[in-house]
Amino acid sequence: MQKRVLSITLLTVALLCQEAISATHSVVDKQEPSEQRTLSLVNHLPDQNPTASTSPPNSNEVERIEISGLVEIEAEFVDPRSGNSYSNLTLTTAELGIKAQISSAVSGEIALLYEEDSEESLDVDIATLTLSPESSWFYKAGQFYLPFGVFETQMISDPLTLELGETRETALEVGFTTGMLFGSVYIFDGETSNEDISKIDNFGMHLDLIVDRDNRHFDISLGYINDIRNSDGLIDYKGENQNQVGGITLSASLYSGPFKLIGEYVSASDMFDAGDKPCAYNLEVGYGFSLSGIDANVAIGFQATGDAEQIELPKEILLAAISFEMYEHTTLGIEITSSKAYDNQYVQALLLQLAGHF
Repeated sequence: MQKRVLSITLLTVALLCQEAISATHSVVDKQEPSEQRTLSLVNHLPDQNPTASTSPPNSNEVERIEISGLVEIEAEFVDPRSGNSYSNLTLTTAELGIKAQISSAVSGEIALLYEEDSEESLDVDIATLTLSPESSWFYKAGQFYLPFGVFETQMISDPLTLELGETRETALEVGFTTGMLFGSVYIFDGETSNEDISKIDNFGMHLDLIVDRDNRHFDISLGYINDIRNSDGLIDYKGENQNQVGGITLSASLYSGPFKLIGEYVSASDMFDAGDKPCAYNLEVGYGFSLSGIDANVAIGFQATGDAEQIELPKEILLAAISFEMYEHTTLGIEITSSKAYDNQYVQALLLQLAGHF
């Protein structure tokens, strides 16, 4: 009965959204194809006149700086099989980023992040300096998300692979690009040492192969980290005398015409002392189309975890989502999920998101 109610709700919302969007289409130009939702900011230099000044700024200085932002507002309706239903309206993301080309070989990036559900009111999400003295090599230092996992998704909610593997650290990364191949290695001190003395004893590596042929795009990525306990999802699950536990990730995506396939697997490579070996995977298929002249995308997905009960991740999730580009850089998304916990309790949810970036 709950699935039927949510399905009717989703259909009703989708029809209302289609009518609203069609009504506004006559006053806006046709937009570019919808862009996938990602955690990183979209770089866009606003095309506007500078504020009044007695003398115009140096054009080279203006071109060297990019300002970008992302705002996401979500309404969630949750209906557990056991317990009371609830709903909430949340400012899930407010992000502001600045990129600057300091010189021909040095660039810098700073991103500030606010999330209403976060414990911190405002956070310095990213702060890096990147040196590229040669076209094929780069050296990056600062606080950033380590290249362990891709976490690409066509859904509104974050994939379970991200919940398990995403890792933000202050690190040093050395990487290269050559043709279709990209790779890097990195080191950092981490937060899981059982000793009182801090040590730079954590490392990882990443390899990415990208192939473009006609209207097809294929990307496969491999990653390794020597201690997956440093991930944001496992940082509190380490034990007093737990030794380092390695982690591996495999990601792949294929774009072919309007179709898009995504697959990713993240796992510990060794057992924790408690006998657990947490892992997660995500599978998605999507299709892009035009609805009354509005670019749209529909996708279905299945996600699952193993040995992740201790970190309170669901055992399985079935998802379906549709998104519309209402205006340029402004998207309305609808997602419906049915999740199963390790105690076999089911929860169904409907999620609406309005997102805009500049």
